[in-house]
Amino acid sequence: MFESIKKFVPFLVTILLVQSLHAGDVEFVWKKRTVDTDFKKTAKPMQAVNNEVVEDLTHYFEPRRPLDVNALMPKEIAPPKAPPRVKKPKLPKQIEFVQGKYEPKDEYEARVNRLTQKYNAEVEEQRRWYISAVESRNQRIERKNADYKKKVEERNHQVLLLQERVNNDYKKIEKEQKEKKHKVESRLSIFYKNAFKKYYQNPKILSTDYFVNDEIMRVKLGSSVDNFTETLEFKMPAHDAQKFDQSLPKVKTYVHFKVKSDIDKRDISIGLDHVVFKLNGEEYVASLSRAERKRYMLKNSIKLKKTAEIKQSEKMLALQNANKGIATQNIKTESYEFAVQTNTKNDILDDLKAQKSAKIKKSNWLLVVGIEKYLNTDDISYSRKSAETYTKVIQKLMGVSEGHTMSIVDEGATSAQLKHKIDAILSRVKKGDTIYFYYSGHGVPVPSEKNEPYMLPSDVYPASIQEYSYFKLKNLYKKLTDSKAGKVVAVVDSCFSGSTDGVSNIKGVAATVLVPKKVSSYDKKRMVIIAAGKDSQYSNKFDEKQQRLFSYYIMRALLDKKRKVNSVYSDAEEKVEETSQDVKGLSKQTPVVMGNSKLSF
Repeated sequence: MFESIKKFVPFLVTILLVQSLHAGDVEFVWKKRTVDTDFKKTAKPMQAVNNEVVEDLTHYFEPRRPLDVNALMPKEIAPPKAPPRVKKPKLPKQIEFVQGKYEPKDEYEARVNRLTQKYNAEVEEQRRWYISAVESRNQRIERKNADYKKKVEERNHQVLLLQERVNNDYKKIEKEQKEKKHKVESRLSIFYKNAFKKYYQNPKILSTDYFVNDEIMRVKLGSSVDNFTETLEFKMPAHDAQKFDQSLPKVKTYVHFKVKSDIDKRDISIGLDHVVFKLNGEEYVASLSRAERKRYMLKNSIKLKKTAEIKQSEKMLALQNANKGIATQNIKTESYEFAVQTNTKNDILDDLKAQKSAKIKKSNWLLVVGIEKYLNTDDISYSRKSAETYTKVIQKLMGVSEGHTMSIVDEGATSAQLKHKIDAILSRVKKGDTIYFYYSGHGVPVPSEKNEPYMLPSDVYPASIQEYSYFKLKNLYKKLTDSKAGKVVAVVDSCFSGSTDGVSNIKGVAATVLVPKKVSSYDKKRMVIIAAGKDSQYSNKFDEKQQRLFSYYIMRALLDKKRKVNSVYSDAEEKVEETSQDVKGLSKQTPVVMGNSKLSF
């Protein structure tokens, strides 16, 4: 009857059952007992008894169900909903200037300047509003993410505690099963007693016969429901035999059965061993011969099913990822064309329109930093414009998507924002990807560190830059090549002599004295750096094009379809050096290339 083992009975039960029942034989005594069960009539009562015992054993060893995880499992925390994105601001319509037929030149130029300033002020107001609105939205997102993360971590803690409870409950179940092992022999006797009461009721002496010459008492034994008969013989003196016959209702009968169990061989068997008759303190034993005992042995085949141990679904007890929050909105002012009206056209962007857009590559990333306006030192002419123009050039020619672009300019390029956003985008870079890095801003050598060069964020005092080791140039370069990127192409439009456009940004220190320390901490096989100038040279502006001189010619080389770093550098180096010497007010500037110049854009 082991076919009735329920679906979720652990295999542990099977093992314990084997260990328990294999220990030895059990004796069961059938005697007169109060019958409180309904009689079950069957053609094979002994087989029914055995089947019932097997069924009882199955239920006995079936463990209780463990904790119901479904009822206790905390619900998953719903991810936060993102606030509406800040939409593109409406910018004033650009002005086209045409000199009147009778308008003097000085009046025309005055009008152009007046209207341009007004236009620029309106654009700047929209730009500042946009940046403020995005930052406000991002702050709300960060609060939502922090709240979501806290709730998820609390839920995960509850899940871990629940897992511990489940594990402890399994240990408790295992202990309970082991305790059953020590009680199984007594349980077997109880199971057989109950089964005999149901199918046989009580033993009964049906008749007797006495052979006086041999002093042999013959007893015909049966059951109170007439489904069992057996003739037994045993020695008894004549005077005892007469008393025995005359006192049959007072004779107590004890039928001893041997119960053998061997779960390894998948069987349980029971057989009549001997019968004891008791009267007035005397015992008379009717022993069965070996052949007779064997004849009474009844085997019942046990079909044990090895079922899987009860286990809760791993998915049910899975932890939530606390980092799946809302992505912040990047302040990409260039993508919303905050173009300030000027009298000079951007010939780079004009020529870029005629270029064919490269196919977007998910493996390409662009990091651009352009700082024109500084809070604590001199501004740099056209750094922002060059950064915004370079972004558009690389996006179109190299196939970099907006989602893979980080562009930070002016007030947005604080030490905190730069650190946060650079780390964020580098964490998304995958093995073998390409990073394009661009920086236009102040470079500062620190005299106390043997002129170790630093990149200067918009909100940091040059004199205290050494407190911001993150922006040490060797640390930044190393961070780029420590990423999973297979290639890093860096364009750095900043000399690290402590001056730009011939003006020192470290007050009281002569720029020409500060020769920056060489940087060699990066992977020179995977990274190439094209820098604006040598040692203590200045990085020049280019008023004619309203761009940084070095950046202008790097972009011009790319527009001329040059892609190999050596070719781009060679073209830019020649034109930058030539222009810096030919244009009045500029100092000599010779770009340099470092790292693996055999790489391509």
